[in-house]
Amino acid sequence: MTTGLIKRGGIYHVNKTILGKRYRCSTGTGEKQEAEQFLAKLAVDVRNRLIYGEREKWTFERAADYYLDGCTKKTKKDDIEQINILKPYFNGLNLNEIHQNCPALRRFINERQLTVKNRTINKGLKVLKYILKLAATEWFDENNNSILENIPSIRLLPQHDQRQPRPITYREELLILDDLPLHLKQMVLFALHTGCRDSEICGLKWEWEQNIEGLGRLFVIPGTNHKNGDDKIVVLNKVVHKVIDEQRYQHATHVFTFRHKPIARMNNNGWRTMRKKTHLQDVRVHDLRHTFGTRLRAAGVSLETRQELLGHRSEKITTHYSAAQLQELFNAVQKLENQTEETPTLLVLKRRR
Repeated sequence: MTTGLIKRGGIYHVNKTILGKRYRCSTGTGEKQEAEQFLAKLAVDVRNRLIYGEREKWTFERAADYYLDGCTKKTKKDDIEQINILKPYFNGLNLNEIHQNCPALRRFINERQLTVKNRTINKGLKVLKYILKLAATEWFDENNNSILENIPSIRLLPQHDQRQPRPITYREELLILDDLPLHLKQMVLFALHTGCRDSEICGLKWEWEQNIEGLGRLFVIPGTNHKNGDDKIVVLNKVVHKVIDEQRYQHATHVFTFRHKPIARMNNNGWRTMRKKTHLQDVRVHDLRHTFGTRLRAAGVSLETRQELLGHRSEKITTHYSAAQLQELFNAVQKLENQTEETPTLLVLKRRR
């Protein structure tokens, strides 16, 4: 057995002191000859780095694991999913081998485009770009050199294949509500009159409810439960008041529940069954949010007010509201209470090929 190699669980692991520093890591192989080659290369890299000042070479696996170990982002679960998709393409590559024209990146894009849209592929590319950026700006070796000398250029894909927003009409709203179970019907009404996302509705808690004297009731969703990290004001009109009052006392903490348990997502069996029965297979839960924004626009609500109600991040938007500003938000959602005209058709102008 070569000194410094230990076999555990069928895989050889390095446990060796090189130039006064102990190195412990997996070789990723159960073949003795490959493990010995890995150790020999590690020893050469360490000597070149410590004696000649060369940068330490990190594999993609090591960088990804290091990133996840220190990751505190709310989207960590999503990043783990994307890294698991990236690994089969980039495992075994050093970070300095990953760039816009590397074969692994081209293969990743080409194979993914067979099954998913560019927007989905870009999610993985964004995680990859972020890891490379950290390696060039925030991660350093023993010689205080950044792991990468420069940030590699990796371009995101154009999202020309992205699905356009699909607001629903009032007739379609009636069809949807008529065919949904009561708990989903309440959630759909809430979405159509507040513009909240699926996750915000499913996670809505009673402790966030407030009553503003002279104005009305609202919810303040904390930044930890909101996509952009800022607190979000959700003002209620009469339609939502009725929904909330019917939900009250059904659960100790969550507003929307089913069989006394919080609901994980609106896009469940009940929603999918409704789409099939009503022949509205192209309607998605997120379209309820688009409908809210479209109806506000049709009612003459300003862009800035629409952005605040939708919770979009903007330099002009503040989390501190005066009574007049809150009144403006309440006035806007009240315009949706008695709308009966059809939502204006969304026209998508396409460039000729």
